[in-house]
Amino acid sequence: LDYDYRLRINAYRALSRLGTAGSAEQREQAFQVVFRGLKTETDPLARMYAASMIGMFKDPRPAWDLVRVLRDATGQYRSDQRAGCVKSLRAISGKTKDEIPFGAELEGDAFDAQLRLWEEWFKGQGGEIPAGESLDEVRRAQRAAGPTSKPTPEPGSDTTEDSSND
Repeated sequence: LDYDYRLRINAYRALSRLGTAGSAEQREQAFQVVFRGLKTETDPLARMYAASMIGMFKDPRPAWDLVRVLRDATGQYRSDQRAGCVKSLRAISGKTKDEIPFGAELEGDAFDAQLRLWEEWFKGQGGEIPAGESLDEVRRAQRAAGPTSKPTPEPGSDTTEDSSND
């Protein structure tokens, strides 16, 4: 969807309602639009809505993408993206807060320990984690790369670089 992020958010919200209604064909078409948003959305707020709404379809296909967004969420909407992912993972998996606890505000080892539980659930369902994308592999690569020289600005932030020498 190549529209303003607010329009995309409303589209994800409206389409997710077809997760429990409509014909099988309508549900699949709606699912594909929201799933594409989860995988490719560049606006963090719109991605948070796609992550939060995809669980309404109760379809396991986006499970790994949800774990990936959960792991990689950054910026102003990090906690909201994490909470949306967990909401959908719970809807897909049937797992409760007692079975797989998760705190969207956690960081460091506490966050990693809880994320590993979702990775283990995914593998237990027969899911294959793509090469280089397990939490342990990602953290090893991050440590090997060392600290970044400058943080990546959030989309829409007012930090532009001088490109006069380009």
